[in-house]
Amino acid sequence: VKNIPSINGQPGKQINVLKVTPAATHDTQGIQMQTDWTFGERHYLIAGLDAWQKDLDSHREKYIRIDVLSPADGGVIKSINQVIGERPLPAAFYRSVGAYLQDEMALLKNRLSLTLGGRIDQINVENEQVLNPLYTIVDGTRNNSPAGQTVLWKAIKAHDQSWSGNVGLLFHALKNA
Repeated sequence: VKNIPSINGQPGKQINVLKVTPAATHDTQGIQMQTDWTFGERHYLIAGLDAWQKDLDSHREKYIRIDVLSPADGGVIKSINQVIGERPLPAAFYRSVGAYLQDEMALLKNRLSLTLGGRIDQINVENEQVLNPLYTIVDGTRNNSPAGQTVLWKAIKAHDQSWSGNVGLLFHALKNA
C-alpha cells in the first residue's frame, strides 16, 4: 500500500498492489553429431558438430487498485482498477553452432596418453525492443501507448566467434588401469 497525499487540489490516493503474475517461456532445442575414429594403434580421434537455440519470452502483469480519497474525511470516493503489462526481459534468442576435434594419442605402451583438442563456435544473440510499461488496462480499457511509456531495452543483434583449445597428459600408474 502506498499513500499519496492530496496536492494542489488533487485528492489523495491510496495505491494497492493486489497481485503480480510473472511468467516466462524458455524453449531450447539442439542437435549434436559426433564421429569417433581410430587411426592405427595410437590415435583415437573424435570430431563433431553441435548447434542449439534458446528462445526466451517473459512477461508479467501488475494488478493495482487506486482508491481516490475524500479530502474531507479520507474515505474512498471511487476505486480505479488498473493492470500494468510489463516485459521484464526482452523477447530474445541465442544461437550457437560449434565444431570440435580431439585426438588422444597413446604413448609409452599405453601407460601415457596425450590429448590435443580444439573447438570453435559462432554465437548469435538477438532481442526485441521493449517498452515500459508495455500496456495498461484501466477499468477494462486497454491502452498500448500509455503516457510515460519509455524504451526499457533497445533491439540489439550481436554476433561473435569463440574458440578454445586443450592439452592433456594422462599417466596410468598401474599397468592394467
